[in-house]
Amino acid sequence: MSVGTLYQYFGDKEGLLSAVLEKHLTEVVEAVEEACLAGLGNELEVVTKILIETFFHAKYSNPDASKALYAISSLVEGDQKVMKLMQRSQVSICALLASVSDAKIDDPVTASFVVSTSIIGPVQSMLEMDATRFI
Repeated sequence: MSVGTLYQYFGDKEGLLSAVLEKHLTEVVEAVEEACLAGLGNELEVVTKILIETFFHAKYSNPDASKALYAISSLVEGDQKVMKLMQRSQVSICALLASVSDAKIDDPVTASFVVSTSIIGPVQSMLEMDATRFI
């Protein structure tokens, strides 16, 4: 593909990077959504394990790309994309947590936010520290 063709579709380098970031984030969210559907009705321990493993595997399926995309995220309005897609994943996580068979979660919205950020933070830190060499 020629450079001219790329610019025809994306306009500039930031447009291309933005599209790559959005594709990556969408793939992560879709993996989480699928895992949430598969995990409905399970025990809290199983649900927690499903969420952690799914997010970890989605980000570490290509750790170099994940690391690079974290680095450029602020350059291409990545925060807005992250918020939009995180909200999308929260719907699935809320439904998953509300379906837990061995616990009653009174506030699944807050619980889903706590669970999500508790998973995202360490994974992002591992990528930034290049912890991939230890895995």
